[in-house]
Amino acid sequence: MISLMRIYNAKSEQDFVNRVRGGDITLARIIVDAIIHNLDSTKRHNYIVTVKLEDEEEYYDLTCHSEEFIVTLEKNLKVLVDAEAYEECSQVVEAIKYLKGKKGNSYVLQN
Repeated sequence: MISLMRIYNAKSEQDFVNRVRGGDITLARIIVDAIIHNLDSTKRHNYIVTVKLEDEEEYYDLTCHSEEFIVTLEKNLKVLVDAEAYEECSQVVEAIKYLKGKKGNSYVLQN
C-alpha cells in the first residue's frame, strides 16, 4: 500500500501550535483520515501528515504510534463535534469501537 503524501501549511511553528490548540478542523480531518486508513496497519508509527512551516522553509513529518490511535481519534472527535461534522463523527466512533474491539476481539467494524 502506498502512503498518500499530505501537506499541511502553517506560517510558523507557533502558528501550527496555535492551530492545534484551537482545534483546527482541517488538521483534525487529516489526522482522522490517516488513522482510519491505517486501522489494521502493523506499523508502530504511521505517517499522518507533512507540516510545511512557510516562514522557516522547513518540513516536519508527523506520525502517530498505533497504540495512540484511540486517544488521538477521541481528541479529534471533539473537534469534529464542535464543527458539527456529524457524518465524520460517526466514522470516528466506529473506528474507535473497532480498535477497542481488536484489543478485546469483541467488535468488528461495519462498513
